[in-house]
Amino acid sequence: MDEMNNVSRITTNTCITSDSNETAPAVVPKKTVTIVTFGRFDIFVDGKVVVFKNRKSKELIALCIDRMGGIVKMDEAISVLWDSTPYDERAKRRYRKAALSAYNTMMEAGATEVFNKMRGACYINKNNVECDLYSYIEGNKDAELSFRGEYMFDYSWSEKTLGWIISRLRKMDSSGKGGYFDINQYYDDN
Repeated sequence: MDEMNNVSRITTNTCITSDSNETAPAVVPKKTVTIVTFGRFDIFVDGKVVVFKNRKSKELIALCIDRMGGIVKMDEAISVLWDSTPYDERAKRRYRKAALSAYNTMMEAGATEVFNKMRGACYINKNNVECDLYSYIEGNKDAELSFRGEYMFDYSWSEKTLGWIISRLRKMDSSGKGGYFDINQYYDDN
């Protein structure tokens, strides 16, 4: 009987302890969200790939990842994701649909703390993800080793960041601090 007094009961989202009749929020284990940007862009939650029903919602999250946690406003997202579309009500509806779909997909995957949307904007909470790009920026050698000359190659707008990564690696190689990846193997210095 004494063993029963020290046991906690979990009921939905609250935890009731036997020692007191107080309720406290249940501790829900945090999901591990891993984002791969080097090569093809993908998101994994606890090791399982997140499947998007709407390709533009995946691209919107990719854009937010590329902006490194900064706020992506609706007009910027529209100009990048639908570059030949005028900024009108139809384009705004497309953006809202993509943002809602992205949010719902992450919610279904159990990672609601990653993608945030608000009126006319969205962003990634970069503190809640493991991302090869972010690790690379922080100087992680394993992240540098995982780079093989490609960055989110499905999206043409990602070429600017790819150029920045390559430029940074070249500077590291010329200073003697790099050496993990021979960038010249993939790109000419011309």
